[in-house]
Amino acid sequence: MLQMDPDASIEATAHHRLLLCCSCCSQMEAEGLIPVPVFINGVEAHTVVRDQLTSDHEQHEIAAGRLDRGTLRRDAVKVDALVSTIGFPLVGGPAGVVEICALAICSMLG
Repeated sequence: MLQMDPDASIEATAHHRLLLCCSCCSQMEAEGLIPVPVFINGVEAHTVVRDQLTSDHEQHEIAAGRLDRGTLRRDAVKVDALVSTIGFPLVGGPAGVVEICALAICSMLG
């Protein structure tokens, strides 16, 4: 069993290829990091980051009332960083734009 330093940095890694995930996570473990692999299968990748990953800073802001929890799950994983190997942006792009437009249209329609 691999022994991890309890103070090691926890890094979420976004992948859509298993081979790259295994290689990346093995290297991170060898460097003393704790990888949290996340598999992405399309343009909705931002929902994983928004809903299932969090940070100490985000939790502090929510607790202080300066940030709304929104869709963030209560059991979201606290990470120190996110490493993306998926080759396209996690924020923005067609999925984010469509969502914003749909909300604007729905609010206009009542």
